[in-house]
Amino acid sequence: MFLLRTWNRDCLRTFNRRLQKINTATEKEAREKALTQCRTAKNAGDLIRKLCKIVAAFHDQCVADAIDPQAGTPGFGWAVAPDQRTAEKRALAKCEETAGPGRRAACRVGFSVCDGSAK
Repeated sequence: MFLLRTWNRDCLRTFNRRLQKINTATEKEAREKALTQCRTAKNAGDLIRKLCKIVAAFHDQCVADAIDPQAGTPGFGWAVAPDQRTAEKRALAKCEETAGPGRRAACRVGFSVCDGSAK
């Protein structure tokens, strides 16, 4: 099983989370399926669809994202790691880096999942 991350900041803000778990036989199939799903999202405009891309493909690892939930704020981070705790910690650290001094404490883990044997 592969977990793939299709992401762009506008897509994330518009569609809540674009972290996708794709279960296919090959990485190529997973990449194609993830991009198709991102580019055909019902409420996406043309610009958002063009910004979709794969930024990570992995197996037997965990992925997490963290975001400042307040609209119009820049805080966002994501990470892939061997375990869920590390992925969440790294995602939060990246969110805090981009959030700015006044919004760092607002960052929260938004999505966290592990693939295969990872925990």
